[in-house]
Amino acid sequence: MCRKKILFASVLFIIVFSVSRSAIAHAGQQRAKWTVLIYMAGENNLASAVIGDLKEMLAAEGNPQVNVVVQAEVSRIYTPQFADGVTHRFQILGGSLKNFPLGYNVDMASPAELASFIRWGVGTFPAQRYCLVLWDHGLGWRGGNRSGGGWNRGLLEDEGSHSFMSLSGLKTALDEAGVIFNLIEFDACLMGMWEVAATIYDRARYISFSETTEPGDGDPYDLILGKLSRQPEMNGAELGRTIVEQFVSYYSRSPHDRASVTKSVIDPACIPELNSGLEGLAKALDDILAQKGQYLYSTRLATQAFDKLPGSIDLWDFCDRLDSSDRDVREQARSVIGILKNRLVLESRHFTSPDYVEWSTGQGNVDHAHGLAIYLPYADQVKGNELWDYKNLQVVQALPAWSKFIEDFVSYTGKISSRTATGNFILAAYWTNPRGGPSGADLDLYIIEPQGIYAPWMGQTTPNGFFSQDSITSENDYETYLARPEVTPGYYIPVVNLYDIDYLLAPSVYCYFIYLPKISRWNWLSWGPREMSFFNPAPTKWDDYVIYLLSNNYYSDWWIPTEVEKMLSRASSGAQRDFWLRIKREYDRRHALAARQND
Repeated sequence: MCRKKILFASVLFIIVFSVSRSAIAHAGQQRAKWTVLIYMAGENNLASAVIGDLKEMLAAEGNPQVNVVVQAEVSRIYTPQFADGVTHRFQILGGSLKNFPLGYNVDMASPAELASFIRWGVGTFPAQRYCLVLWDHGLGWRGGNRSGGGWNRGLLEDEGSHSFMSLSGLKTALDEAGVIFNLIEFDACLMGMWEVAATIYDRARYISFSETTEPGDGDPYDLILGKLSRQPEMNGAELGRTIVEQFVSYYSRSPHDRASVTKSVIDPACIPELNSGLEGLAKALDDILAQKGQYLYSTRLATQAFDKLPGSIDLWDFCDRLDSSDRDVREQARSVIGILKNRLVLESRHFTSPDYVEWSTGQGNVDHAHGLAIYLPYADQVKGNELWDYKNLQVVQALPAWSKFIEDFVSYTGKISSRTATGNFILAAYWTNPRGGPSGADLDLYIIEPQGIYAPWMGQTTPNGFFSQDSITSENDYETYLARPEVTPGYYIPVVNLYDIDYLLAPSVYCYFIYLPKISRWNWLSWGPREMSFFNPAPTKWDDYVIYLLSNNYYSDWWIPTEVEKMLSRASSGAQRDFWLRIKREYDRRHALAARQND
């Protein structure tokens, strides 16, 4: 969790809140509907975050049918005004807190200590259903492994004990505790990975987590626990959906909307089926790597990535972009998507903050996050012995084809990732009404880079360049693309689409293309005008004949420059199909996004 607010249990107990001991003792004697166990490893630089979350828990509406029990500690270094050097256990109910001090400081990264807390919470507060919340830093599968000269922050970090919990340590703790949780929730960064879910899938009926980093406030406990208290009959899936809904809703509203967020809940019973799907996909990808390595590299570059954990990408988005002409790859990718969409991912929500800035701690665009990430790095994203660590994960060892493909893909990208070409060129489209005035039209400029397809409506940054604002946002009749000084070698192809038009101003627009080879030169090229309208639009479904006509600029709502048109019309039908179907996918995403915004 890259996070949070301020601490501690004893301060809340002594200063902020009063305790109704008799009511709490009575509640603890009954078998409640739920016991929620929250394990807060705060003896690190997140120490100041704990008190804020405890206040939220205490502010939540209470219900004797819902036990909320916590184990937490803080840091003498980061919160000396609150730290007492003791790990605390306590119960929270309806604004009251009962403290169960251990009397000593425990190693919160120890699997034995986590198991001990679980056994104590379940034994002291029995219930029909159990939820475990793991609160702290998170670094996906990497946490707790050595990288280069140091350790990666694990799921749970205890600076006082100089220790981290790894995925294998978490599995050990859950196995020792012997509880099958109705829900395990990770209030931590970057834990929404296949590697995490596959490690603990047999210890939870449902798992909720985030593919990307979490903002400073983490889970809104007052909202989540309040809803659970009002609806204590909900099951694990419903509680997971509540967490997803409340988390993303909270960070979509001002003043909390300054970071992009993701949250999802999955059914881990489907993990064995997904494992089989990944093995089939990995074999198919490895079979074409030698011949179509550049294609796979470009597809991977275009996929939704989570940059704070280099190599982590959205599994659904990666499979969705695998439009290879290889039938086996296409079928295996669709099979994985079917498992994710129809069975494994129960709920996935995201919010892309318009206020994100490049130097901040969080993530930029997360519009293509679908609920489950996976590790697929390039060679330059692998540091130290990380690949060895990854291949030795128990869940990866159980999937030999996936392990081999990862190794082969890293090896392949190591041979090509250092190649660059000169950039600094500009591609632009601008348009007017037939009389030369404002158009009243929304046109979209697509740039096909070696890594994928991009447009201003997707965001202003691409792997190789920068866009102007989307014209519908800027209210300008142009969109431009500026390449970085050095870019990935390959073709950079512009395509323009007439997306919408105000017929009151004009039934058509005149569009122009401009290409400047370098920013400092004036030997630029131009194409147009091209009259664009909806008098002869491309049909909804694109078969080979439609693709042939698109390549020849037949339709009135699509246009490519003359040189590109000539090149495509001479290309093989397979090359034309790959080119246009990649565009069609993003075009369909544009419509789907607009439909969601209009709902």
